[in-house]
Amino acid sequence: MNHEENNTKKSKALTGVDLYNIVRNLTSLLLIASSGSIKIVDDVNKSDSRVLTHMKELGELLKQFDLAPLQVPQLDELVDEFTKKYIYGRYRQDWSSYLSMEDSEKLKTVITSINAVLMHELRERIIFELKFQGVLNYSEIFSKGIDIVFSTISPDKVPFIIKHDIHEAFMALTFNIPTASVMISLRAVEAALRELYRVLKGEKEREYRLLWKRILEEVEKELHARNINTKQLEGYLDYLREIRNEAEHPDRIFSKREAEHIFLHSVYAIEEIYKLIEKLE
Repeated sequence: MNHEENNTKKSKALTGVDLYNIVRNLTSLLLIASSGSIKIVDDVNKSDSRVLTHMKELGELLKQFDLAPLQVPQLDELVDEFTKKYIYGRYRQDWSSYLSMEDSEKLKTVITSINAVLMHELRERIIFELKFQGVLNYSEIFSKGIDIVFSTISPDKVPFIIKHDIHEAFMALTFNIPTASVMISLRAVEAALRELYRVLKGEKEREYRLLWKRILEEVEKELHARNINTKQLEGYLDYLREIRNEAEHPDRIFSKREAEHIFLHSVYAIEEIYKLIEKLE
């Protein structure tokens, strides 16, 4: 038995959920590093950082499964560097809550390197065969990217965080985690609805205190008051409202077929919302 075979046998076995979490964090960081201006500190008072959370989670997963051992220390160094600069250094005069272009490039270099290494290493550790069966064209989305699901509007009009959620919802479907996919799809629609509410009402501060149900009611009320015909959007939102109510029950489990339809209706609703926002602006 050669050294490579010995290492493979000693490595902890990967499950589908483990692989999903690795891919989720990896693709999120690739999107972040490529998106240009991105906030690294989400809440200055709480020192929250979605970027650092993804970096730490990815690092821990790679260590746990003995993956990309040469690249993990580079990722750890970046975590330390970003923590000192953006979390502990937030009281300096020159501090910014946004990731600098230089740091974006550093992150992109490390994550791209990890991605390339994983493509090779995971070939040696086959877990299961992905069978792309269902309503969605999984192979096409994988090969061309999540932007292709937006067919009636330019993907550039959809904010990064919403595309991020749609991508995660798709990945959850890919790894057969349909209930998680439903929750993420609904979160993406809620984010789009909140933006529509801000455009209609111009009340950014109040919007953060409103729940999904109230936001939806306020949006529908405002649209009717303005005599704006949105029958198609209302149809999607009525369907998703019903799904949201079902999802709140802890014993509700969604099938993959249900989750695929919810994913598609979420995308359609988001497209209609941003077409409406464009008209209103």
